[in-house]
Amino acid sequence: MPSPRSRFIASVTALALLLVAWPALAATVDQAITAQRNRDYKQAIVLWTQLIDSGQFSGDKLAIMYYNRGLSHRRTGQLDKAVADYTEAARLTPQDASIFNNRGFAYDEQRKYDLAIADYTRAIQLKPDYARAYSNRGVAYRKKDRDDLAIADYNQAIKIDPQYATPYFNRALVYRKRKMYDRAIADVKRFMELNPRHPLGPRLLAVLQKEQRKKR
Repeated sequence: MPSPRSRFIASVTALALLLVAWPALAATVDQAITAQRNRDYKQAIVLWTQLIDSGQFSGDKLAIMYYNRGLSHRRTGQLDKAVADYTEAARLTPQDASIFNNRGFAYDEQRKYDLAIADYTRAIQLKPDYARAYSNRGVAYRKKDRDDLAIADYNQAIKIDPQYATPYFNRALVYRKRKMYDRAIADVKRFMELNPRHPLGPRLLAVLQKEQRKKR
C-alpha cells in the first residue's frame, strides 16, 4: 500500500509533466521533488514556496504544493507551519483523507492528541480502508491511556492490511503495558517478519523476553 507521501510525490511528478506551458515552473517542481526525496527539506521549502507564490496554481494543484511544503516543514520540526500548510491544503481539497492523516500526525507531534484523533477520524470517514489512519489514531489513543480504543484501532489496521508492520509493533506496546507478554512477543515477532531491518524490533523483543522471565 503506497504511503500518502509517496502518492502525493507521484501527483507532483504528474503535475510536472503538465507544466509544458511554464517550463521554468516545471523545472522548479522537479527540483522541489528531488530536494524532498533527498531529505534536503530546507531547500524543498524554498522551492515549494516559490511555486505557491507564483500565482499559477489553484485547486488540487495548489493543494499539492501546500501539502508537500507541509511535509518538509514537519520534517524540519516547524510543526505550526506544517499544520498551517495542511490546513490550507484541506481547504482546497477537503475530500482528501491523506491531508487529514498527515495533519493529525503533526498534531500528535505537538502532543495535541484530541486534535490528532479528530483528524485521523476525519481521514477514516473519508477513506474507511485507511489502515495508516487507524494505526495513527491508535497511537494517539495510547498516549491518552485509552488502551482499549488503541487496541481496537490497531486490530482494524491489521484487518485492513495484514502486511502493514507498524500496528503490530504499536499493539505490542499496549500488551506490554498490560503485562500480556505472550501477545506482545507474538506481535513483535510478526513486526520483525514484515520489517526485518527495523532496529526497534529486536530491541523490544529482548526487553519483553526479559520482563516475561522476571514475571515467572
